[in-house]
Amino acid sequence: MEIERGVSLKGEKAVEEQEVTLRDYIELVKKRKKIILLVFSIGVAATAVISFVLPPVYRVTATIKIGKIVDLSTFEKEPIESVVAASELLEGSQILSDTIKDLKLPFTLKEFRKKVSVEPIRDTKDLIQIRVETNDRRQTLDIANYLANELLERHKQIKQVYENEEEMLTKYGEHIEKIQMQSAEIRSDIAGLEKKVENLEVSAENISRKIEIEKSKLLSEAESRILVGQMEDIATRLVTYRAAIQNKQQRYDSLMRELRETELEKTQLQMRGSLEMYGTELLVPTKGPEEPVRPNKLLNILVAAVVSLVVGLGLAFSLASLEETK
Repeated sequence: MEIERGVSLKGEKAVEEQEVTLRDYIELVKKRKKIILLVFSIGVAATAVISFVLPPVYRVTATIKIGKIVDLSTFEKEPIESVVAASELLEGSQILSDTIKDLKLPFTLKEFRKKVSVEPIRDTKDLIQIRVETNDRRQTLDIANYLANELLERHKQIKQVYENEEEMLTKYGEHIEKIQMQSAEIRSDIAGLEKKVENLEVSAENISRKIEIEKSKLLSEAESRILVGQMEDIATRLVTYRAAIQNKQQRYDSLMRELRETELEKTQLQMRGSLEMYGTELLVPTKGPEEPVRPNKLLNILVAAVVSLVVGLGLAFSLASLEETK
């Protein structure tokens, strides 16, 4: 019985202490309510002013589906252009600079990069999303439309070229013939230069042999000067011809590489007769933003209210602790 009475007394004492502590907190809040309300009011008012003063930021997004090339014999599909390549193209300096120029935008290239984002949509192979954020509702829409149309027009041209097979094959044939003529001409020039080098080397050898034969004889100064001059002239011409051969050989090698690449492209074009191409399309069209995405005035004020209330309570408890320690 005594043990039970002791436990009961301890429980009553703990409840009483808890009630006293809670009562103290309430009294403290009442006592410091002016400070708490002041901090709360300042925080909410400042946040509200800033939220209404900050310029609105509007966002426009457009989703583009990259067209496909389908092999009708195997039904294998591949995109006209990879989503990564398409994204990098639209975020490239050339496209962004053209956008600034054509739309007469008041941004530097560095500033404009921060306002445009083009990314592949996760877990897809043919979707990209264009996102534009600026302080002007109409401007944001115009930029998004411009970028989307740039990609659509690019892929439209690729599709047209792809479909006009006969004309492309003719152009490839003409280009291959032109390269072959140029390479044959260069090969002929190289052969001519090599013949000249060979003749000069023979001449140099003859002069050198003549000098050896005449060593035992006393050559006049004039004869020596003539032979030396001939050797120097031959040496100079040899350097010139060999340099010309090297330059023409480099040009010839370059033409041969171009010829191989062109022939490969022509072969690939001839082999794609069973392919079908489907164009790129604007899957989710752009539309004008109705409300700015930033600043979110209501959310900012609610967050400021909570933070200000916590700060006000913290300040009140801190002041109370300082008074108790005095």
